[in-house]
Amino acid sequence: MPRQLSFTLRTDQKERYSLARFTAGGKNRLALDAALAFSHGGDTPPLLVLYGPGGSGKSHLLKGIAASCGGAVYVDCQFLAGSQSPLAHLEKLKAKKVLLLDGLHALAGKQELLDAVFHLFNAVINSGGRMVFSLEKSPAMSPFLPDYLSTRLLTGMALPLKKPSDEERRAILSKLLEDAQISLTPKALGYTLERSPRSVSELHDFVEKLEASLAGEKRIGLQLIRRVLQSNSG
Repeated sequence: MPRQLSFTLRTDQKERYSLARFTAGGKNRLALDAALAFSHGGDTPPLLVLYGPGGSGKSHLLKGIAASCGGAVYVDCQFLAGSQSPLAHLEKLKAKKVLLLDGLHALAGKQELLDAVFHLFNAVINSGGRMVFSLEKSPAMSPFLPDYLSTRLLTGMALPLKKPSDEERRAILSKLLEDAQISLTPKALGYTLERSPRSVSELHDFVEKLEASLAGEKRIGLQLIRRVLQSNSG
């Protein structure tokens, strides 16, 4: 059976991607605040565009919005580009009220799909719907976008995301460990930071695997964390 392009997050996914579990600083704080405001609705702009390099947390934020907005539809553009009948899929999305298109850069060089996204944008926004896009660079600096589509995207709020610095990564990891009720000694935390991944999404996956490996242990020292990390890498 072919994988669905859109989905409603399961209960466990809603908890995982909850925006309350996010932590961010600097420019990433602005993007998180915008995602929270969009999720709450009200008088916020109907269009949000998040851009940044891989690993900066774009997909996680879009899934966080999907977890918070009832009836929101999340679409992975990379999967869309490689699916059967992508134009038909996009046509069906025109009736959606909250639509999230993640990784628009995956459609680079696919003129028909970019044209379809333009018409999808017009249909959703003109009918009072709301949209969020993510891509690697600002719409103004993305040469794969036709002018008529980049112009549309720039009518919304466009905010950058950056890969977390070491300090921000420490804060993210500490927040995720706190949410999982895992306490590491200072030496264990330093050891973990040296070996944990750098991207936001991978950090979430890392803590989930760590939690599953600890078998109920909540106060973790250096020796135990070494064994757990070594077993996960093997």
